[in-house]
Amino acid sequence: MMDSATGKLQRRDDLKLASPAGPVAVDAREQILFVSMRDRSQLASFRIDRKSGLLEAIAGVPLESDACYISTDRTDRYLLSSYYGAGIVTVHAIDSTGSISAKPVDRIVTAEHAHSIRTDISNSFAFVPHTNPANMIAQFQFDQATGKLSGSTPRCYAPPTPEGPRHMCFHPQLDVLYTVNENSSTVSGYKLDRESGTLAGIQTLSMLLSDVEENTGAEIKITPDGRFLFASNRGHNSIARFSVQETSGELTLLGQQPTEQTPRMFELDPTGQFLYSAGQHSNQLACYRVDRDSGDMEPLDIYPVGQGPWWIQFITASG
Repeated sequence: MMDSATGKLQRRDDLKLASPAGPVAVDAREQILFVSMRDRSQLASFRIDRKSGLLEAIAGVPLESDACYISTDRTDRYLLSSYYGAGIVTVHAIDSTGSISAKPVDRIVTAEHAHSIRTDISNSFAFVPHTNPANMIAQFQFDQATGKLSGSTPRCYAPPTPEGPRHMCFHPQLDVLYTVNENSSTVSGYKLDRESGTLAGIQTLSMLLSDVEENTGAEIKITPDGRFLFASNRGHNSIARFSVQETSGELTLLGQQPTEQTPRMFELDPTGQFLYSAGQHSNQLACYRVDRDSGDMEPLDIYPVGQGPWWIQFITASG
Protein backbone atom coordinates (compact mmCIF):
# COMPACT_ATOMS: atom_id res chain seq x y z
CA MET A 1 0.00 0.00 0.00
CA MET A 2 1.33 3.44 -0.96
CA ASP A 3 0.72 6.63 1.00
CA SER A 4 -0.18 9.16 -1.70
CA ALA A 5 1.12 12.08 0.36
CA THR A 6 4.50 10.71 1.42
CA GLY A 7 5.21 7.91 -1.05
CA LYS A 8 5.78 5.48 1.83
CA LEU A 9 5.01 1.84 1.18
CA GLN A 10 3.42 -0.69 3.51
CA ARG A 11 3.80 -4.37 2.68
CA ARG A 12 0.49 -6.20 2.36
CA ASP A 13 1.17 -9.75 1.25
CA ASP A 14 3.33 -12.06 -0.89
CA LEU A 15 1.89 -14.39 -3.53
CA LYS A 16 3.87 -17.59 -4.01
CA LEU A 17 4.28 -18.64 -7.64
CA ALA A 18 5.51 -21.85 -9.21
CA SER A 19 7.95 -19.85 -11.34
CA PRO A 20 9.54 -16.40 -10.96
CA ALA A 21 7.40 -13.61 -12.40
CA GLY A 22 8.84 -11.62 -15.27
CA PRO A 23 7.19 -8.66 -16.99
CA VAL A 24 3.59 -7.84 -16.10
CA ALA A 25 0.72 -5.82 -17.54
CA VAL A 26 -2.67 -4.70 -16.26
CA ASP A 27 -5.95 -3.89 -17.99
CA ALA A 28 -7.27 -0.32 -18.08
CA ARG A 29 -9.90 -1.04 -15.39
CA GLU A 30 -7.12 -2.45 -13.19
CA GLN A 31 -9.06 -5.63 -12.55
CA ILE A 32 -6.75 -8.19 -14.22
CA LEU A 33 -3.00 -8.61 -13.87
CA PHE A 34 -1.12 -10.49 -16.60
CA VAL A 35 2.28 -12.07 -15.96
CA SER A 36 4.92 -13.63 -18.19
CA MET A 37 6.61 -16.51 -16.38
CA ARG A 38 9.77 -16.69 -18.44
CA ASP A 39 11.27 -19.76 -16.78
CA ARG A 40 8.19 -21.77 -17.75
CA SER A 41 7.39 -20.04 -21.07
CA GLN A 42 3.90 -19.31 -19.83
CA LEU A 43 1.40 -16.46 -19.61
CA ALA A 44 -0.83 -16.22 -16.55
CA SER A 45 -3.64 -13.94 -15.41
CA PHE A 46 -4.79 -12.93 -11.93
CA ARG A 47 -7.90 -11.18 -10.65
CA ILE A 48 -7.11 -8.04 -8.61
CA ASP A 49 -9.03 -7.20 -5.45
CA ARG A 50 -8.70 -3.42 -5.59
CA LYS A 51 -9.76 -2.97 -1.97
CA SER A 52 -7.09 -5.25 -0.52
CA GLY A 53 -4.58 -5.34 -3.39
CA LEU A 54 -4.53 -9.14 -3.24
CA LEU A 55 -4.40 -11.41 -6.31
CA GLU A 56 -6.40 -14.50 -7.24
CA ALA A 57 -5.15 -16.82 -9.97
CA ILE A 58 -7.39 -17.17 -13.03
CA ALA A 59 -5.54 -19.33 -15.57
CA GLY A 60 -2.30 -19.83 -17.45
CA VAL A 61 -1.40 -20.81 -21.02
CA PRO A 62 1.85 -22.30 -22.39
CA LEU A 63 4.00 -20.44 -24.93
CA GLU A 64 6.45 -21.64 -27.56
CA SER A 65 9.13 -19.41 -26.00
CA ASP A 66 9.54 -16.98 -23.12
CA ALA A 67 7.95 -13.55 -23.49
CA CYS A 68 10.24 -10.74 -22.35
CA TYR A 69 7.53 -8.04 -22.54
CA ILE A 70 3.73 -7.98 -22.49
CA SER A 71 1.11 -5.25 -22.83
CA THR A 72 -2.62 -4.97 -23.38
CA ASP A 73 -4.11 -3.12 -26.32
CA ARG A 74 -6.28 -0.09 -25.57
CA THR A 75 -9.51 -2.14 -25.65
CA ASP A 76 -8.21 -4.77 -23.17
CA ARG A 77 -9.33 -7.48 -25.58
CA TYR A 78 -5.81 -8.52 -26.56
CA LEU A 79 -2.48 -9.25 -24.89
CA LEU A 80 0.58 -8.48 -27.02
CA SER A 81 3.91 -10.19 -26.32
CA SER A 82 7.46 -9.89 -27.65
CA TYR A 83 10.09 -12.66 -27.51
CA TYR A 84 13.73 -11.69 -27.25
CA GLY A 85 15.25 -15.08 -28.08
CA ALA A 86 12.68 -16.32 -30.58
CA GLY A 87 12.47 -13.02 -32.47
CA ILE A 88 8.68 -13.05 -32.74
CA VAL A 89 5.61 -11.20 -31.49
CA THR A 90 2.22 -12.70 -30.67
CA VAL A 91 -1.28 -11.47 -29.89
CA HIS A 92 -3.55 -13.48 -27.58
CA ALA A 93 -7.25 -12.82 -27.05
CA ILE A 94 -8.51 -11.98 -23.54
CA ASP A 95 -12.05 -13.08 -22.66
CA SER A 96 -14.49 -11.44 -20.24
CA THR A 97 -13.17 -13.47 -17.29
CA GLY A 98 -9.56 -12.36 -17.84
CA SER A 99 -8.49 -15.72 -19.28
CA ILE A 100 -5.94 -15.72 -22.10
CA SER A 101 -6.60 -17.69 -25.30
CA ALA A 102 -4.63 -20.93 -25.54
CA LYS A 103 -3.51 -20.08 -29.07
CA PRO A 104 -2.52 -16.64 -30.31
CA VAL A 105 -4.79 -14.89 -32.79
CA ASP A 106 -1.63 -13.69 -34.52
CA ARG A 107 2.06 -14.63 -34.59
CA ILE A 108 4.66 -12.76 -36.62
CA VAL A 109 8.39 -13.31 -37.04
CA THR A 110 10.22 -10.00 -36.71
CA ALA A 111 13.94 -10.39 -35.85
CA GLU A 112 16.11 -11.50 -32.97
CA HIS A 113 16.12 -9.37 -29.83
CA ALA A 114 12.49 -8.20 -30.03
CA HIS A 115 12.41 -6.44 -26.67
CA SER A 116 9.01 -4.79 -26.19
CA ILE A 117 5.67 -4.19 -27.88
CA ARG A 118 2.98 -1.56 -27.37
CA THR A 119 0.09 0.00 -29.26
CA ASP A 120 -0.08 3.77 -29.61
CA ILE A 121 -2.72 5.97 -27.96
CA SER A 122 -5.08 5.61 -30.94
CA ASN A 123 -4.75 1.78 -30.77
CA SER A 124 -4.19 1.80 -34.54
CA PHE A 125 -0.48 1.03 -34.58
CA ALA A 126 1.97 -1.21 -32.73
CA PHE A 127 5.73 -0.83 -32.39
CA VAL A 128 8.41 -3.37 -31.49
CA PRO A 129 11.90 -2.12 -30.55
CA HIS A 130 14.78 -4.56 -31.16
CA THR A 131 18.19 -4.24 -29.54
CA ASN A 132 21.40 -5.11 -31.42
CA PRO A 133 22.10 -6.81 -33.72
CA ALA A 134 18.66 -6.24 -35.28
CA ASN A 135 18.78 -2.56 -34.19
CA MET A 136 15.34 -1.56 -35.41
CA ILE A 137 11.77 -0.69 -34.48
CA ALA A 138 9.22 -2.86 -36.29
CA GLN A 139 6.13 -0.88 -37.35
CA PHE A 140 2.69 -2.49 -37.56
CA GLN A 141 -0.89 -1.56 -38.30
CA PHE A 142 -3.08 -3.00 -35.52
CA ASP A 143 -6.67 -4.12 -36.15
CA GLN A 144 -8.40 -3.74 -32.79
CA ALA A 145 -11.43 -5.70 -34.04
CA THR A 146 -9.45 -8.88 -34.80
CA GLY A 147 -6.14 -8.41 -32.96
CA LYS A 148 -4.23 -8.89 -36.23
CA LEU A 149 -0.97 -7.12 -37.03
CA SER A 150 0.07 -6.09 -40.54
CA GLY A 151 3.31 -4.44 -41.57
CA SER A 152 3.38 -0.71 -42.21
CA THR A 153 5.37 0.76 -45.12
CA PRO A 154 8.25 0.65 -44.44
CA ARG A 155 8.01 -2.33 -42.07
CA CYS A 156 10.66 -0.94 -39.72
CA TYR A 157 12.60 2.12 -38.69
CA ALA A 158 16.36 1.48 -38.65
CA PRO A 159 18.40 3.93 -36.52
CA PRO A 160 21.44 5.32 -38.36
CA THR A 161 23.75 4.20 -35.55
CA PRO A 162 23.82 0.91 -33.54
CA GLU A 163 21.69 2.19 -30.67
CA GLY A 164 19.67 -0.93 -29.88
CA PRO A 165 16.19 0.43 -28.97
CA ARG A 166 14.81 -1.52 -25.99
CA HIS A 167 11.70 -0.07 -24.28
CA MET A 168 9.49 2.87 -25.25
CA CYS A 169 6.90 5.36 -24.05
CA PHE A 170 4.50 7.74 -25.78
CA HIS A 171 4.21 11.45 -25.07
CA PRO A 172 0.77 12.01 -23.44
CA GLN A 173 -0.16 14.93 -25.73
CA LEU A 174 2.20 15.00 -28.73
CA ASP A 175 2.65 12.54 -31.61
CA VAL A 176 6.05 11.57 -30.26
CA LEU A 177 7.48 8.20 -29.21
CA TYR A 178 10.64 7.80 -27.11
CA THR A 179 12.95 4.80 -26.75
CA VAL A 180 15.68 3.95 -24.28
CA ASN A 181 18.54 2.43 -26.24
CA GLU A 182 20.28 -0.48 -24.55
CA ASN A 183 23.51 -0.69 -26.51
CA SER A 184 24.42 3.00 -26.84
CA SER A 185 23.16 4.27 -23.45
CA THR A 186 21.05 6.86 -25.23
CA VAL A 187 17.44 8.01 -25.47
CA SER A 188 15.79 8.74 -28.83
CA GLY A 189 12.72 10.70 -29.82
CA TYR A 190 10.62 9.95 -32.92
CA LYS A 191 7.82 11.77 -34.68
CA LEU A 192 4.81 9.48 -35.18
CA ASP A 193 2.92 9.92 -38.44
CA ARG A 194 -0.75 9.28 -37.57
CA GLU A 195 -1.67 8.52 -41.18
CA SER A 196 0.99 5.93 -42.02
CA GLY A 197 1.88 4.69 -38.53
CA THR A 198 5.57 5.20 -39.19
CA LEU A 199 8.36 6.90 -37.27
CA ALA A 200 10.88 9.61 -38.17
CA GLY A 201 13.85 10.34 -35.93
CA ILE A 202 13.93 13.65 -34.06
CA GLN A 203 17.05 13.32 -31.87
CA THR A 204 19.24 10.93 -29.91
CA LEU A 205 20.86 12.02 -26.64
CA SER A 206 23.31 10.35 -24.27
CA MET A 207 22.01 9.33 -20.86
CA LEU A 208 25.45 10.02 -19.37
CA LEU A 209 27.51 13.15 -18.78
CA SER A 210 30.78 11.28 -19.32
CA ASP A 211 31.93 7.95 -20.74
CA VAL A 212 31.20 4.89 -18.62
CA GLU A 213 33.07 1.70 -19.51
CA GLU A 214 30.17 -0.69 -18.95
CA ASN A 215 26.62 0.60 -19.13
CA THR A 216 23.34 -0.33 -20.80
CA GLY A 217 20.04 1.49 -20.98
CA ALA A 218 17.05 -0.33 -19.49
CA GLU A 219 13.74 1.47 -18.82
CA ILE A 220 12.03 4.72 -19.85
CA LYS A 221 9.04 6.66 -18.45
CA ILE A 222 7.46 10.08 -18.96
CA THR A 223 5.48 12.08 -16.40
CA PRO A 224 1.68 12.30 -16.93
CA ASP A 225 1.97 16.01 -17.80
CA GLY A 226 4.69 15.30 -20.39
CA ARG A 227 7.20 17.72 -18.84
CA PHE A 228 9.92 15.27 -17.75
CA LEU A 229 11.28 11.98 -19.00
CA PHE A 230 13.42 9.46 -17.10
CA ALA A 231 15.58 6.53 -18.25
CA SER A 232 17.71 4.06 -16.29
CA ASN A 233 21.43 3.28 -16.58
CA ARG A 234 22.60 -0.24 -15.67
CA GLY A 235 26.30 -0.04 -14.84
CA HIS A 236 26.32 3.64 -13.96
CA ASN A 237 23.39 2.73 -11.66
CA SER A 238 21.48 5.94 -12.12
CA ILE A 239 18.27 7.45 -13.43
CA ALA A 240 18.86 9.97 -16.22
CA ARG A 241 16.54 12.98 -16.08
CA PHE A 242 15.38 14.95 -19.14
CA SER A 243 13.15 17.97 -19.63
CA VAL A 244 10.68 17.79 -22.52
CA GLN A 245 10.06 20.77 -24.80
CA GLU A 246 6.36 21.60 -24.71
CA THR A 247 5.58 21.85 -28.42
CA SER A 248 8.28 19.78 -30.18
CA GLY A 249 8.86 17.05 -27.58
CA GLU A 250 12.62 17.51 -27.87
CA LEU A 251 14.67 16.49 -24.83
CA THR A 252 17.36 18.21 -22.77
CA LEU A 253 19.51 16.15 -20.40
CA LEU A 254 19.28 17.53 -16.85
CA GLY A 255 21.54 15.04 -15.05
CA GLN A 256 21.49 11.69 -13.28
CA GLN A 257 20.24 10.53 -9.91
CA PRO A 258 22.28 7.70 -8.31
CA THR A 259 20.05 4.73 -7.53
CA GLU A 260 20.03 1.02 -6.73
CA GLN A 261 22.43 -1.47 -8.32
CA THR A 262 21.29 -2.46 -11.82
CA PRO A 263 18.02 -0.51 -12.15
CA ARG A 264 16.38 -2.83 -14.66
CA MET A 265 12.95 -1.43 -13.84
CA PHE A 266 11.61 1.80 -12.38
CA GLU A 267 8.14 3.31 -12.39
CA LEU A 268 6.36 6.59 -11.72
CA ASP A 269 3.26 6.56 -9.56
CA PRO A 270 0.05 7.54 -11.43
CA THR A 271 0.41 11.21 -10.41
CA GLY A 272 4.08 11.49 -11.41
CA GLN A 273 4.93 12.70 -7.91
CA PHE A 274 7.02 9.67 -6.89
CA LEU A 275 9.50 7.44 -8.71
CA TYR A 276 10.37 3.92 -7.53
CA SER A 277 13.55 2.21 -8.73
CA ALA A 278 14.13 -1.55 -8.35
CA GLY A 279 17.72 -2.76 -7.99
CA GLN A 280 18.03 -6.11 -9.74
CA HIS A 281 21.29 -6.82 -7.89
CA SER A 282 20.66 -4.88 -4.66
CA ASN A 283 17.28 -6.58 -4.01
CA GLN A 284 15.90 -3.22 -2.89
CA LEU A 285 13.32 -0.68 -4.02
CA ALA A 286 14.22 3.00 -3.70
CA CYS A 287 11.62 5.77 -3.54
CA TYR A 288 12.15 9.37 -4.73
CA ARG A 289 9.98 12.47 -4.73
CA VAL A 290 9.91 14.13 -8.17
CA ASP A 291 9.95 17.94 -8.17
CA ARG A 292 7.23 18.95 -10.63
CA ASP A 293 8.99 22.21 -11.54
CA SER A 294 12.59 21.01 -11.96
CA GLY A 295 12.39 17.25 -12.43
CA ASP A 296 14.83 16.77 -9.56
CA MET A 297 14.59 13.54 -7.57
CA GLU A 298 14.69 13.67 -3.77
CA PRO A 299 15.70 10.33 -2.17
CA LEU A 300 13.17 9.16 0.40
CA ASP A 301 12.99 5.52 1.53
CA ILE A 302 14.54 2.17 0.61
CA TYR A 303 12.69 -1.15 0.96
CA PRO A 304 13.98 -4.74 0.81
CA VAL A 305 11.88 -6.58 -1.78
CA GLY A 306 13.49 -9.98 -2.28
CA GLN A 307 15.87 -11.43 -4.83
CA GLY A 308 16.04 -10.03 -8.36
CA PRO A 309 13.10 -7.60 -8.54
CA TRP A 310 11.91 -7.40 -12.14
CA TRP A 311 8.81 -5.23 -12.48
CA ILE A 312 6.75 -2.53 -10.72
CA GLN A 313 3.03 -2.07 -11.30
CA PHE A 314 0.67 0.42 -9.63
CA ILE A 315 -3.00 -0.38 -9.03
CA THR A 316 -5.38 2.36 -7.86
CA ALA A 317 -7.26 1.29 -4.74
CA SER A 318 -11.07 1.39 -4.72
CA GLY A 319 -13.52 1.66 -1.83
